[in-house]
Amino acid sequence: MRQKCQEMTGEYEEKKAAYENLAAGLESNMSKLEQEVRGLREELTHEEGRYHYLHCMLKVLEVQQKRIDDELKAYRSADTADRKKSFRDQFTKKIQEQENLGKSLRDKQKTVRESQAPNMKQIEDVERPCQIVGVQAKLYVKTTTGQQGYNHNTKSGWRERVGSLRNKTSKLILRC
Repeated sequence: MRQKCQEMTGEYEEKKAAYENLAAGLESNMSKLEQEVRGLREELTHEEGRYHYLHCMLKVLEVQQKRIDDELKAYRSADTADRKKSFRDQFTKKIQEQENLGKSLRDKQKTVRESQAPNMKQIEDVERPCQIVGVQAKLYVKTTTGQQGYNHNTKSGWRERVGSLRNKTSKLILRC
């Protein structure tokens, strides 16, 4: 029986070693396959993104091609209504409008520059009399207050008269 036990133990050890060897090989294979699967999934994700990007670009190109075809059709058409729809004619019209606007603005700028000197002289001619009136009003206030004197008890209400004169002259100065 011992001999049978030793034979079975030896056989068990051999089969156990073969099993462990096979399990290690399978484990190694499994980790390699998992790495390969991860790599393929990453590649799949990348390729799906690329597919969607190319699909969108294809749609954009189709729309652009349709615009080009419509533009050529409108440009070659003898019908003036179709020609008005062409981008070329629309852009040419817009460019012409902007050029005309630029020309009118340059003319207006030239007119403003030419009339600036006479307008400045006119402003000076209006301001000068206003300054003179302001100085005269101040002198009038000073002479009026000087004639009234500073004796507060002799003349009743002199402060009110001087105040009203100052208000009137201030309004006159502000108008100028």
